[in-house]
Amino acid sequence: MELKIRYEIEFPINSSPALLYQYISTPSGLSVWFSDNVDSRGEHYTYIWDDSEEKARVTAKKTN
Repeated sequence: MELKIRYEIEFPINSSPALLYQYISTPSGLSVWFSDNVDSRGEHYTYIWDDSEEKARVTAKKTN
């Protein structure tokens, strides 16, 4: 069984908070910069790249 390791990365982004929030919190925004396609059903997300899929679940979310 693999151990899960939590990590954080920080780097500056020149963007308004409202615009950035749309890119990191919506399936359409994530599809622009992160993966080829993103499907969401409630708190469950499926990220699609070429012939590969990865599933994730949102555990916490803050508005803005």
